Amino acid sequence: MNEHSPALPSHPSLPDPIAWMLAEGRNIVDGKIFFAALCEHLVAAGIPLARATLHVRVLHPQLLGVNYRWRRGGEIEEIGRAHGIEQTSTYLNSPIRVIYEGAAGLRRRLDLADPQCDFPLLEELRADGITDYVAMAVADMSGRPAAVTWASDRPGGFSTQALSLLDDLLPILSLIVEVHKVRRIGSTLLDVYLGAQTGRRVLQGIIRRGEVESIHAILWYCDLRGFTAMSDALPSSELVELLDAYFESVAAPVMARGGEVLKFIGDAMLAIFPLDPEIGDDRVCLAMDAAAEALRTVRRLNAARAANGLRQIRFGIALHIGDVAYGNIGAPDRLDFTVIGPAVNKVVRIEALSKVLQRPLLVSADFARRCSYPLASLGSHVLRGIREPEEIFTCPAAEAGDPPTMAAKRDQT
Repeated sequence: MNEHSPALPSHPSLPDPIAWMLAEGRNIVDGKIFFAALCEHLVAAGIPLARATLHVRVLHPQLLGVNYRWRRGGEIEEIGRAHGIEQTSTYLNSPIRVIYEGAAGLRRRLDLADPQCDFPLLEELRADGITDYVAMAVADMSGRPAAVTWASDRPGGFSTQALSLLDDLLPILSLIVEVHKVRRIGSTLLDVYLGAQTGRRVLQGIIRRGEVESIHAILWYCDLRGFTAMSDALPSSELVELLDAYFESVAAPVMARGGEVLKFIGDAMLAIFPLDPEIGDDRVCLAMDAAAEALRTVRRLNAARAANGLRQIRFGIALHIGDVAYGNIGAPDRLDFTVIGPAVNKVVRIEALSKVLQRPLLVSADFARRCSYPLASLGSHVLRGIREPEEIFTCPAAEAGDPPTMAAKRDQT
């Protein structure tokens, strides 16, 4: 060992970083927590780290990747990178691009008289007192490596021994990052395609066909008006844009209030708000709030669409409360996690009635009995396939797009 590579000091209470990764680190399921702990172990082992980042590409409809940024003495940050960032100057002029495009690594000494600052980031780091910057590829099985960067503020930068240790931990770091990425992708895809609550149930092992439970829930069903005619008249790109705008407008208020979007059926959406007896009727009001926000959002959206000469979005929402079977239904190797039962049939029939009554929001008598907002009866109506007539209600404030929370509630005494 030469005089410029002093032995790394040992720490009495922490194992060396590689031993820690193999023993404890690999059991940490949260990538941010793992990377922060790894950096602390490296510092304790004598690596003069001032800053470190880990860049992982993910499979996500909104994000291209996730970055973890650690600074000595500070909190670790998790930063999502949206699709499209790869077209920006920030990315194109970044050392991470070089790693993603196939380089195994790069090093820049920033304390030299004439440092090679060929990326804007390096000038910023040098101004912050960083003396040495190293970026390394973290291989993965898909051929889309992650990238890790290490920065030091030690005079002289990283020693040869320190760089050797950072290089030696890459194979183990690669395996752990791969596990985290696969877990994150699995969880993300379940959330995106099944919903957060349903996705958690699948991850918990509720995956057998016929494995269902009875739950009490608010049922939400909404449907576009004139979709068949639009499908015939509009180019596919314009039709998809309209559907996306509509579904975003109705799904976001539901999910923001704890509801679960179970499926999109053509131009319709089925969602539930599971009811917990301990919570009481608060979720009934939340479901009505969601309906009011959806109608309000689409009203604003339609104003913008009209200004651009685009077709208006017309739709109806129905709300009902009932018992449903919730779980896995389908073929042995192709299942659907959904709800079935008479309550589902009823909410669909009520929504169909909204076309006849020309009202954007209808609720059942069961929902009305537990809703504390002012409602108006629209009389009793026969629902197709249901024996007894049903009294149907609406919420005038919600139909107008006004937040029902601002309306006077009905006397509950």
